[in-house]
Amino acid sequence: MGVKVIHTKYGEGIPRNFTGCVMWRGGDREWRENDELHKEDGPAVVRQSTGIFQFWLHGEEKTEEAVELYYMLKYKKPWSGTWWRKNKNR
Repeated sequence: MGVKVIHTKYGEGIPRNFTGCVMWRGGDREWRENDELHKEDGPAVVRQSTGIFQFWLHGEEKTEEAVELYYMLKYKKPWSGTWWRKNKNR
């Protein structure tokens, strides 16, 4: 099953307790689980215009290293989320 994606300009159309990806006008992206910012395999917030990447688990901002450790402990396998490292200095 794929990730639910909602495209929005001002936050309209995002249902309560949404789980999935919110694509904002301008290219910014946020991944949510039950309305909280959350992503286990990469940054939960990607600010396209500024190149800012933020890491969140269950609504709490974390360091990249903390999310990587969480992933490895939960899934017992190496973290493969590294696509943003190539792009974070753009």
